Amino acid sequence: MTTIGDKAFANTGLTSITVDAGNTIYDSRDNCNAIIETASNKLLTGCKNTIIPNSVTSIAEEAFYSCSSLASVTIPNSVTKIDNKAFENCYSLNSVTIGNGVTRIGKRAFDGADITTIISLIENPFSIYGRTSKDKTFTFVSFRT
Repeated sequence: MTTIGDKAFANTGLTSITVDAGNTIYDSRDNCNAIIETASNKLLTGCKNTIIPNSVTSIAEEAFYSCSSLASVTIPNSVTKIDNKAFENCYSLNSVTIGNGVTRIGKRAFDGADITTIISLIENPFSIYGRTSKDKTFTFVSFRT
């Protein structure tokens, strides 16, 4: 496999992802249940059971798009960027822990999620805006502690 199309696994109910150990372009290191672009350490596609490894530095646009059974996610300190729509339409996503390395969260990154809890370890202030699956608007602002 050398390329992965946009939303390749959207709405599939996928629970496990494994990349062949011989693949030089993509990997699923540490049994993370995700597809990671090896050269950039960017997580391209995740699923319900993805555990984001500490070596990942960014989460791609629509990486978890419509992963409707994803209930919680922990974004490690190594991640600096969450691209646009990364968790869009993850209707069951209600708990997010964001590591202190994140400096950018793209537009609509969490739109359609039913977030009730955001735990932030971020030291620099920025905002997350979005709409929940119940069409309620949420705003989260992280301030330096």
